[in-house]
Amino acid sequence: AGFEIFNDQDRCPAKAAPGGTCTPAQEGASCEYGKSACCGKCHASMRCSCSPSGSWECRVTEACYKPNGCPGDTVTAVTEPPRPIIDAPTPITITDENGCPLDGAGFEI
Repeated sequence: AGFEIFNDQDRCPAKAAPGGTCTPAQEGASCEYGKSACCGKCHASMRCSCSPSGSWECRVTEACYKPNGCPGDTVTAVTEPPRPIIDAPTPITITDENGCPLDGAGFEI
């Protein structure tokens, strides 16, 4: 007696509170929030813990960040179709009846 045992989820706020304050009773608690599904499993998308300084420190879990895919996935190379070669447009100069270039103001096409 004289002390209380908590399940971490019992010490966790209902919603993630990054940077929010936590109580001494919550110190050391590890809390999971959100869900990400990948590779046929659900994972927490954010994990927060109550630091000794009394604030919630939260990090994205990146549980579904799989640069090589899920175990058993086959990797298929994706290639871009060839792009057509286009010649650069030829610049044109619009001139008035005297052959002087117009600056674009006051003419109609």
